[in-house]
Amino acid sequence: MPDLSRRARIVFAAWVVCAVIPVAHLMARHVAPFARGGQASFKPAPAWRVRHVLVAGCDCSAVVASALLARSPRRDLDERIVVVGTGAAFEHPLQQGGWAVDRLSATDVRDRYGVPGGPWLLVADPSGTERYSGGYATARPVRTSDVEDRRLIDAAIAGSAMAARPSFGCLAAE
Repeated sequence: MPDLSRRARIVFAAWVVCAVIPVAHLMARHVAPFARGGQASFKPAPAWRVRHVLVAGCDCSAVVASALLARSPRRDLDERIVVVGTGAAFEHPLQQGGWAVDRLSATDVRDRYGVPGGPWLLVADPSGTERYSGGYATARPVRTSDVEDRRLIDAAIAGSAMAARPSFGCLAAE
């Protein structure tokens, strides 16, 4: 290989930095969990509330949506899906499957639920007290069998002290 000039090596190094950092940043959104930004605001209601926050265009949210499509919403709960963004391929199938789907902006989801993105699971008791807030799995969900929504919801209702799962997915953006 011919000797590269100092200038060529500098240009190459700059190109590597400019290419690797943005790609690593985009990939890290799915490898590293993200943190919650605040507390959910639930008013008292007659039933337990469950909110599944999913982000349009997010592969992790799509896996959770597929797991939810494999079951029906529980009738003993006020269970709803909150979609952040537009054009979510899973939105219409979920509605067809009997799910109540709300579409909110990223700002509204942060303000109302203290959640920066999705997928994120929230469970609140009838008094409005949050009983679970976190992810659906112990690692990035890649298969529907990774999604533990039923177990987490049942544990919250039973009063079991369960540590919140990390949330792997996509930060919601305006």
